This record gives sequence, C-alpha cells and structure tokens, in this order.
Amino acid sequence: MQIKKQQLRRRLKERGKNLSQTYTDRAGERIAERVIGSDEYQNAQTVFVYISTPQEPDTSRILQRAFADGKTVCVPRCYEYGVMKAVQVRPDAEYRDNAYGIPEPVDDARIIAPRDVDLAIIPCLSADDAGVRLGHGTGYYDRWLEQTAAVKMCLCYERMKEAGIPQDEHDVRMQYVVSEAGIHSNSECKRPA
Repeated sequence: MQIKKQQLRRRLKERGKNLSQTYTDRAGERIAERVIGSDEYQNAQTVFVYISTPQEPDTSRILQRAFADGKTVCVPRCYEYGVMKAVQVRPDAEYRDNAYGIPEPVDDARIIAPRDVDLAIIPCLSADDAGVRLGHGTGYYDRWLEQTAAVKMCLCYERMKEAGIPQDEHDVRMQYVVSEAGIHSNSECKRPA
C-alpha cells in the first residue's frame, strides 16, 4: 500500500507542477468562496485552517473572513516528530517556515484542544469524492484528526482529484471535499452527534 501511495504522490506532484498560475488563482478563489458560503463554515465558532503553500489552494481569504466574522481561528503547528497541535492566532500573527517549508506562527500561542474545534480545513495532495485524502505522507494531520469530532473539510483542486486513492487503516476520511467544481459530501462520514 505504501509503495502505491508513494508512486501516486510522485505522479500527482508532477501533475501539480503543470497547473497554470491562472488556473490555481481562479480555482483557489472559487474554493474559498465555497467554504465561506457553506453551512459548515457559517455554523462553526472555532475554525482550524491550514496555512497554504504555493502548491495548495490559497487559504488566506478563508483566514481573513474568519477573523472578520469573529471566529476563533487556529492553525497547525508541528512539535516533536509526528505531533501537531492547533494554536490560536490573531490577524497580525507572524509566520516562519518550519522544517517542511510550511508556515507556522512565530509566537507561542494558546493551544486549542481538538475537541474544541468545530470545523477543520485540511490540505491534501489529492482527494477523491468519497472523502479519501492523500497527504504528503508524514501522518501529522491523520493523528490530529483522530482526536477531534470537528467537521472535516479537505480543499483540493479539481484537476488534482484522483479516483480510488489507496486508504490505510489510520487514514481519516474527510466529510467534505471542496474543489472549484463543488462540495462533495461523504455521506458515510457524518459528524458524530
């Protein structure tokens, strides 16, 4: 299974390099609009949002809107290997790249318990409409997601989606996969009561 995933990651990384800036800009804007317009976003008080890298759908509009809407906003921060926590940030937070090249807040911030997050917006390399997400292979998000009952929403360019992504036992399925083409709901993975 891991070999299949590694091969798929390599192929998808090459595909991602061929996406035009015009496409990713427009698709990213549409994805942000879909998230902000969703009931899941509107009903959430505490929102966990990844800080996007240039290869991912841009989350800056979602972050700005969440601050403007008065939501509690938290972002991921990696600690020792394999451990990620949600830390609360303010609009003026400063960021610096971690060892993986992913922006993280510079200042120590209040850690938000996974149980207190209402909506988790998660990155991926690819996803399918069944909610199976292909990450970058480090497992940080899956380990964190196992601890939360938050609505799990993955952002993925339509051109990066892939049917039949292999799924390991520890992989956490997304309830929603948002692309510029729409929001796909995984009906088998609803929020627990």
